[in-house]
Amino acid sequence: MGNHQVTYAYEKEEAPYKEGETKPYRHISLKPDEDCVCELYPGIDTIKKSFLRSVEKFGSERFLGYRPITGTEKVTKNKQEVEVNVFGEYEWKTYQEVHDLVLPFARALHQKKMYATVEEDDEKHRMIGIYAKNSMEWMMCDLAGAMANITTVTLYDTLGAESTKYIVDQCELTTICLTSDKIKGILDLVKDGKLDNLKNFVLLNKPSEEEVKMCEAAGISAQTIYELIEEGKEMDVKLPSPQRDSVYTICYTSGTTGDPKGVKLSHINLISPGAGLIRVNIDLMPSDIHLSYLPLAHVLERIVCVTLTGKGASIGFYQGEVLKLKDDLAALKPTIFVSVPRLFNRFYDGMMAKVQALTGVKRKITDWAISSKMNKLQKSGDPKDYIYDKLVFNKFKEAIGGNVRMMITGSAPISKDVINFLKIAFCCTFYEGYGQTETAGASCVTFTEDGEAGHVGGVLPQMELKLVDVPEMDYHSTDKDENGQPMPRGEICFKGHSNFLGYFKLPEKTAETIDEDRWIHTGDVGTILPNGALKIIDRKKNIFKLAQGEYIAPEKLENIFSKIDIVKQIFIYGDSLQSIIVAIVIPDETEALKLAGEKELDSSDMDAFFKSKEWLDLVIEKFTEAKKEAGLTGLEVPKKYHFDRTEFTLENDLLTPTMKLKRNDAKKKYFDQIKEMYEGATLQGEE
Repeated sequence: MGNHQVTYAYEKEEAPYKEGETKPYRHISLKPDEDCVCELYPGIDTIKKSFLRSVEKFGSERFLGYRPITGTEKVTKNKQEVEVNVFGEYEWKTYQEVHDLVLPFARALHQKKMYATVEEDDEKHRMIGIYAKNSMEWMMCDLAGAMANITTVTLYDTLGAESTKYIVDQCELTTICLTSDKIKGILDLVKDGKLDNLKNFVLLNKPSEEEVKMCEAAGISAQTIYELIEEGKEMDVKLPSPQRDSVYTICYTSGTTGDPKGVKLSHINLISPGAGLIRVNIDLMPSDIHLSYLPLAHVLERIVCVTLTGKGASIGFYQGEVLKLKDDLAALKPTIFVSVPRLFNRFYDGMMAKVQALTGVKRKITDWAISSKMNKLQKSGDPKDYIYDKLVFNKFKEAIGGNVRMMITGSAPISKDVINFLKIAFCCTFYEGYGQTETAGASCVTFTEDGEAGHVGGVLPQMELKLVDVPEMDYHSTDKDENGQPMPRGEICFKGHSNFLGYFKLPEKTAETIDEDRWIHTGDVGTILPNGALKIIDRKKNIFKLAQGEYIAPEKLENIFSKIDIVKQIFIYGDSLQSIIVAIVIPDETEALKLAGEKELDSSDMDAFFKSKEWLDLVIEKFTEAKKEAGLTGLEVPKKYHFDRTEFTLENDLLTPTMKLKRNDAKKKYFDQIKEMYEGATLQGEE
């Protein structure tokens, strides 16, 4: 674990041993007889209590910030001149000002019964939908729900029309809070005779006359949030208060196959991760500023905002376009930056390209600076160096506003080389977290003093962790390393205050995920390192058998082959009726051009080059090298390849919002190419 040793977790020795699994692991700060933590502060066990505490304690401090539209300008996009909005500097609402807007809004929702009352077994839920990009109004809707014990159901663009219809119908939503750009998509479903329960739109921005007429024609009542706030100011009603186990929100997992599943998360589910993070000395402060751009519809950004609200910090929202994040960062100057590996990888690629372009003395100084800081990081975990930061790295910091002191990543794997470089380049602490929607996001996190990357740290103190054998993949809790030391491996399971309540109206699916002892089975496979850190090594789900009976884990192989320099993205496919696996590969064109130049191959026509035998030979050579290095079998290497220059993205619906490949959608998109690689053979499930 590098030169600087840290301990993350310990095995709960007093727990009874069960065959086929490890004993539970707990955070190192917890005493053997101590319960897992759950409350942000004593007695603060709901979002409502947390918000009201912050209003009382930080009432005059900045809370929610936004950039007002100050005008328009004409720009050229796709060779056409279009008019775009121009945004001004951040303006802020204090905690007290937000409260004074949220309270009457909550009263209006409650008094006018703008929520759906939905029965599930012996429970009744009061629900509203939210469908918009991150904004101050989005947060106001969510806080109003918490104030009136109304469950918020989050919607987002990448669900698509059918999944949106499924969610609105399953939750019997009568009211959706949305921005006017979402109106047409929802009304198209209404026109098709769907969404029978829908009655109200709460508009988070001012609609156009045409949009108002569209709502009237569809028989949907449309009021702005601020009109309802004004109505609520005249209402004197007592709002029902949620309990710690009340359903605060339903977050629908986009999933890679089938209908989305509604993850029921309680107030304590969303409070407890913050309690865990504070317990492990992640020093969030009232002076912190956070740029909110990751979708609030998903759990990672939600727990960040819930926790920062409880700490009295400031949250500024982006303009609404990821491509303009640089402008937002410069205007806001955040102290905390939370993102996903996809963006951090872009930062890394951009900075490394600048380093590679340096020559002479500047290059030597930069190389010395990188080497020196890397050594220091490995020894002490400290990412800062006064001299080298001033000479080399402060210019990198300025690219993200200049004040960032803490970065957090989650939702997908990230290379340890990327993490270590970002730590020294941005001169700040960098936490890698791990969790799922079903565990309210944050279940494990790394320590600042750990100079070694490549794992996700230890279990947070609101949870316990254990590994369960996966015999079909040869992972066992009794496994040992090459030196004969214990190296338990198995499916990662969690139990604790962040465990979700169940899938909405899907008891069978709930039973598949939560066992009788209330352990959540994640489907991910991990190993416990000697210091108690968890390392993700595989995925239990999505394994398949080949015709000869051998199991293949495609995500494991994709993680290995995506590290090849000429591979940007990859989709591994195998069929139980066939004896080989095949691959859809998105080449990294920059690296491909470089390799072509080294081999003196003609790459003037890239489409032709990617169809050439010379290119295929280079790919096979690279994959063979990766196979040897990873110790794979011959069956785990694709025998046929198809190359495509169009990336898998959110926009073409091949990635989930957490950047996981939608395997079923990828299969549909590339079905003809897969069929061709299998020489026209019949595939499993094909009619």
